[in-house]
Amino acid sequence: MHFVAIAIDGPAASGKSSVARRVAEHFGFLFINSGAMYRAFTWWVLENRVNPSDATAVLSLLQRSRFECGLQGRESIIRIDGRAVTEDFMRREDVNASVSTIAAIPEVRRALVAQQQHFCSMGDLVMEGRDIGTVVIPETPYKFYLDASAEVRVRRRRAQGIDDNIRDRDLKDSSRDTAPLRPADDAQRIDTSHLTLEEVTEKVIQTLHVEGVRRREPPRQVMSWVYNLTYALCKAFFGIAYAMEVHHAERARIPGGAYFASNHASFLDPPLVGTALEEPIFYLARNTLFKPPIFSWLLPRLNTVPVDRDNAELSSLRVSMQIVKEGKKMVVFPEGTRTPDGSLQPAQRGVGMLVAKTGVPVIPVRIFGSFEAFPRTSKFPKLDGKIHVVFGHPIHFSEEELTAKGKAGQQVISDRVMQAIASLTVPDGTS
Repeated sequence: MHFVAIAIDGPAASGKSSVARRVAEHFGFLFINSGAMYRAFTWWVLENRVNPSDATAVLSLLQRSRFECGLQGRESIIRIDGRAVTEDFMRREDVNASVSTIAAIPEVRRALVAQQQHFCSMGDLVMEGRDIGTVVIPETPYKFYLDASAEVRVRRRRAQGIDDNIRDRDLKDSSRDTAPLRPADDAQRIDTSHLTLEEVTEKVIQTLHVEGVRRREPPRQVMSWVYNLTYALCKAFFGIAYAMEVHHAERARIPGGAYFASNHASFLDPPLVGTALEEPIFYLARNTLFKPPIFSWLLPRLNTVPVDRDNAELSSLRVSMQIVKEGKKMVVFPEGTRTPDGSLQPAQRGVGMLVAKTGVPVIPVRIFGSFEAFPRTSKFPKLDGKIHVVFGHPIHFSEEELTAKGKAGQQVISDRVMQAIASLTVPDGTS
């Protein structure tokens, strides 16, 4: 089978990673961050206290290390001697300072280029880096080179909390003997200095559409009969009891993993979001709900994953990362708990942490009428009223937002999600 391979190259902070990820999401392709491979090995060099300038010692470490590149969902993952290399490791300042030195070693590049080329046999993909269109897949007709002025790129890096020397790194990357940074002769060049992330992404997508590239629809997940039966019963119940209407469901149809972030007014909210969608969705629930035997059997079959409330932050992060990186969808509630009075509550930091760690898009959802039907003060729902479920446009966070340091950066993401939820309204003319 012939697979589509799209190459997106460019210098540091040109926007290539963020654009490549969004292009891959749009078409349902694999996303390969080749720079992460060099960063991962650079981290391993520093972790083993090897001098990055000592090429002989670096090669010796490479030869005795087990470097694994694989796929988890639709993204690449990296392990070295069994250790998963996380984004936090790869974005350390000492890694930023040394990665160009490591990447200039010819033997290192040959080993990692072979891994990158192997990905091309695994499916349609978007691969970003510095030599994808010139060295890794020069035969592909789909090549882009993103650039921006040094001043703009410095500002972008500082917004990420990174203070590396852009000009020095540009010089190292463009002057190395092996695979220097340069645009392929047939690459479409885009200056991103004064363009938003959305504008650059749209330029790339439109070009690819003109050239005949089309979205790959993933096969629909096969759910258990319990999930399918419960889905049908809930959908019928909400339709009869509350004349439920779903608005802008087309906004929810995006490939790959994502979070659906909803307001939380009632116990009805999780199944309302689930039945408003056309594909299976996953949920998090406190582990104590799984203690009764009937629920320990039922809840896993309804895509519900237990979370340890004594260590909820780490538990929910680990579980949700695994789920969304497998290309699945999960519903989260930024407010953290049900509203006491029907009004929207401030967002907690948790959803920002999840998004920052996974990098997947967020689709805001607002439910109208569930508080009136089943407020937290009631033991049973009222069987009347009207419920609307409104989907917002997917939010694609920039690399700067995703890598902003600390709890404050995560809270900014949560607040933006909550603002998007608050902006949703029932369309005019709806009963």
